[in-house]
Amino acid sequence: MACDQYHLGSNTKAMTAVLIAKYIEEGKLSWNWTLARVLPQWRERMKLPYQNVTIAQLASHHSGFTDAAALKWVQDSGIDPKEGAAAQNNASAVDGRLLFVEQAFNVTPTSLPVQ
Repeated sequence: MACDQYHLGSNTKAMTAVLIAKYIEEGKLSWNWTLARVLPQWRERMKLPYQNVTIAQLASHHSGFTDAAALKWVQDSGIDPKEGAAAQNNASAVDGRLLFVEQAFNVTPTSLPVQ
């Protein structure tokens, strides 16, 4: 039924990759574009190694990003990262996700991006 709810969990990664691939097919993105190019509004707020990570590296888990559990606000809040970036300090879900991205861009990469 239309009102049934299902936990999608990690399926959202595949859905996001399909949407990105559609944009690439339409010529609106490229697998070789960097995060700094795709997200210029975040460039000044992300550590240098992340600025050169490509969409392909991000989509294939070769970007060097740390595990979500290592992010300080996740540890401090007691939020289970598997349950998503629920808002911190009663912020909206969108604000919680933006906070998550900002924290992720400022954590030292766990490894160098793989080509």
